[in-house]
Amino acid sequence: MDVGSAVLDVAALRQLTNPADIPRLLSAALVRERAIDTELEGMLGRREAIQAEMLEMTASTSEALQMLAVEAEALEESTAGSANLAQRVSSQVRALDATQTRVQGALSHIAGLLGRAAAVEGVARALAREDYEAAVHCVDEYLTLEEQTLAALGASGASPTAVAGSKAGGAGVAPPAEHGVGSVACLAGVSAEQAAAFAQHRRSVEEAVSACLTAAVAAGDHAAVLRFAALHPPLRQAQRGLDALLRHLAGMISSRAAADHDALVGAVEGTQPDYVGALTNLFKDVASAVDEHLDLFINSFGLDLATTAVLTLHGEVDLHGSRILQRYADHRRLARLAGQASIRGGGFAAAVRELLSHYISLEEYYMEESVAKALAISGAGPGDLTSSAVDDVFFVLSKAGERALGTGRAPSAVAVLNGLHGALTSRFCAAVAAGHAAKLRARLEGAAAARFRAASDRDRVLQVLADLGKSVVMRVLDGVLARLEAAVAARRFSQLGGLALERDLRLLAGRASELAGRSVRDRFARLAAVALLLGLESVAEAADLWAEPGGGLALRLSEGEVRAVLAQRREWSQDEISRLRLA
Repeated sequence: MDVGSAVLDVAALRQLTNPADIPRLLSAALVRERAIDTELEGMLGRREAIQAEMLEMTASTSEALQMLAVEAEALEESTAGSANLAQRVSSQVRALDATQTRVQGALSHIAGLLGRAAAVEGVARALAREDYEAAVHCVDEYLTLEEQTLAALGASGASPTAVAGSKAGGAGVAPPAEHGVGSVACLAGVSAEQAAAFAQHRRSVEEAVSACLTAAVAAGDHAAVLRFAALHPPLRQAQRGLDALLRHLAGMISSRAAADHDALVGAVEGTQPDYVGALTNLFKDVASAVDEHLDLFINSFGLDLATTAVLTLHGEVDLHGSRILQRYADHRRLARLAGQASIRGGGFAAAVRELLSHYISLEEYYMEESVAKALAISGAGPGDLTSSAVDDVFFVLSKAGERALGTGRAPSAVAVLNGLHGALTSRFCAAVAAGHAAKLRARLEGAAAARFRAASDRDRVLQVLADLGKSVVMRVLDGVLARLEAAVAARRFSQLGGLALERDLRLLAGRASELAGRSVRDRFARLAAVALLLGLESVAEAADLWAEPGGGLALRLSEGEVRAVLAQRREWSQDEISRLRLA
C-alpha cells in the first residue's frame, strides 16, 4: 500500500471546498482498497510455498555444514602431519648441509696441506738444481694457497684463534669436532712443520735471487737483470726488484749521457758542439727504455709501480738534460748576453720609449690634420688630371714616413706607417693618383732598406708598406669598377661588343690581381655577369643562365637589372625582353 499517497489524499480531503468532489474521491478510495485487498490475498497465498522452501533450505544447509566440518578436521590433521614431516626433513637437510660444509672444509684443508707440501718439496728440489724460476713459482704457489685459506677463513666467520693459527702456521680450516682432539693436534703439527720448512726455503730463494740480481746489475748483464728482476714480484718483493731494475736502466742512460756531455766539454775550439744531438740521444734513450720495458713494468709489477718506473726514468731527462743545457748556456755565454740585454730596461731606455710614444701620437695627429687641410684647400687647374691635394698629401706623408724611419726603431716606424696607411685609405682615397702612390711606396722602401740593418726590422717595415700598397690598389680598383660599370650601363652593344667587353674584363682582372697580390675576381663579378649577358646569342639563353643550379647570375644581378642589361643589345626588341620568364 502506498502510504504517501494516502497521506496526500487525507490532506486533499481536508482542503475540499466543493461537495461535488467528494463522490469522485470516494470512488478512487474504493478502487484503491480493492487493489490492496487483491495484493494482500496474493501474498498470503504464497506464504505456504515460501515456508516450505525455507524448511527445505535449512535442512540442506545443516547437512552441508556438517560435511564441511568433517572435511576441515581431516584437512587439519593432514596438514599437521605434513608440517611435522617437513620440519623433520628440513632439520635433516640443515644437518646434512652443515656436515657437507664441514666435509668440504676438511677436504679443502687437506688439499691445501697437500698443495703446500708439494710446493715446499718443489722449492727444495729447485734450489738443489739452481732452477730459480721453478723455485719462485713454488713459493708463489704456496703463498697463493695460504692467501686463499685466509680468505676462506675470513668469509666463513672462523674464530680469531683459528685465523691466527692459520696465519702463523699456514693451517687451513679447523677440522670437525668429530675428528677428535688428536686429529686437531696432528693437523696443527703438520702445518707448523710446513710453515717452518717453507720459511727457511723462502729465505734461501730470496737471498739467492737477490744476490744474482745484484751481481747482474754490477756486471751490466741486461738480460740477467731483466730475468731476476721479474722474479721478485712472485716473492712479494716487487718494489725491491723494480728498484734494482731502475738503477740498472738509469745507469745505462747516465753512461750514454755522460759520454755525450764529455764530448761537448772536450769539443775542439772552432767546431760546433752538437747540443741538439746530445739532447736527442738522451730523449731517445729514455723513450727506448720505457718503450722496451713497459710491458714488463705493467705485467710483472702492476700499473702503480709501472707509473713510478716511468716517472723515475723521466727524472733522468731532468738530471742530464739540465746539465747539457747548462753547458750550452756556458758555451754561448748566455748570462753575459742577458746582462747586456737587460741594460735596455734601464731608466734611459724607458725615457726613450716614452718620448717615442709621444712622437707617434703627435705624428699621427699631424698627418690627419695635414691631409684634412690639403683636401680642404684642394683645387684643379685647367687641363689637370688630379687636384693639388695629391701633391700636397704626397709631400706631407713622405716627410712623415721618412721621419719615422729616421728614428731607427722598428716599432715606432711601424706605428707611424700604419697611421699613414689609415690616412691614405680613409680620407685621401678619392683623390689619390696611382703614380704618386707607387712613388711614395718606393721612396719609403728605399729609406727603410737604408736605415734598418736588421733583417727582422726591415721585413716588418716592408710588410707594412706592402700592405699599404695593396690597400691603395684595392681602393682605386673599387673606384675604377664603379665608374666602369656606370659607363657600360650608359652604352648599347652588339654581340661582338659584348664578347670584346668580356675579354677586356678578364685581362683587367688578371692585371689587378697581380698588383693586389691576390685574386680580385669577386670584385669583377657584377661586370663579368653584365658582359656575359651582352655576349649571348639569344634572349632565351638568359633564362637558361638564370635557372642554372647554384644561382650564380641570380646572386650577382636582380631580375630588373638583367632585363636592363638585355635592353642594351641593339638586336633585341623590348617585346622579346618583356616576354622573357625569369622565374
